[in-house]
Amino acid sequence: MGIFDKIFNKSDEKYNHEILTYQDFWNWFLTKEKEFYEVVKNRTHIEKDFFEVISPKLRQINDGYYFLAGMSDDSKVEFIVTAEGEIKNIVFVEELIEAAPIVENWKFTALKPEMNLDSGIKMDDYEFSTKNIFFYANEMENYPDEIDITFVYENLNDENKDS
Repeated sequence: MGIFDKIFNKSDEKYNHEILTYQDFWNWFLTKEKEFYEVVKNRTHIEKDFFEVISPKLRQINDGYYFLAGMSDDSKVEFIVTAEGEIKNIVFVEELIEAAPIVENWKFTALKPEMNLDSGIKMDDYEFSTKNIFFYANEMENYPDEIDITFVYENLNDENKDS
């Protein structure tokens, strides 16, 4: 931006145009991707220089986008767009990522992938984890859209059932 642009409050058209389509977003993103890459890689001012810049652009397309970013390895930034459980927005997240260009050192992901966490909780002398808690579905003929599950604790017995 030149000095006269600053004085007259004009801005560079290619950076500040309205985002109406997925393609508009990705075209705009490509003009900034090198800057974004450095911000995420170096973890410098990521909130201000990455999230606060991208967020308003995504909101112009759909207000239901949420996102996160980080290094998936030493040289690749993973940009994950999610709907945060809003089922009606999942299709839009998938469409946005499907429209993404192939960009060196970037990986674009729709929806947060399942995390392989091997953790649990401990209460009193009991430990609960994926290794000892299971569940099964209860089918209800009169309520086919209802979700009803029963959790089973593997170490439950007569001695500890009231604990």
